[in-house]
Amino acid sequence: ALQAAGVPPARIHHWDYTDGTPGDVSPAEEVKELLGRLPGHMPDALVYYAGPSTSQGLWALAWRDEEGALRRSLLTPEDILPEAGNPGSRLLVADAPHTARMWMR
Repeated sequence: ALQAAGVPPARIHHWDYTDGTPGDVSPAEEVKELLGRLPGHMPDALVYYAGPSTSQGLWALAWRDEEGALRRSLLTPEDILPEAGNPGSRLLVADAPHTARMWMR
């Protein structure tokens, strides 16, 4: 649907950690790193999340590392939203419970 709307494939990033992660990489750190390197002339991002969340609305990520151990991390609004004074908007679409009160600002 994004490509049909004119978004180039190189601008679409998809992560699915069902089968684990490459190395010892936290999905939360990958998301923060990607958003942190958006070019200044294209600072906006659409973020779609489908998955579990905490009762406080934080996005709950879980994966298995290379040794098979269960790892967890949480994504907060501060991890996704640009810092005050920085250009760019984040359009959030979440299919996760309890997220509205956490992410509506």
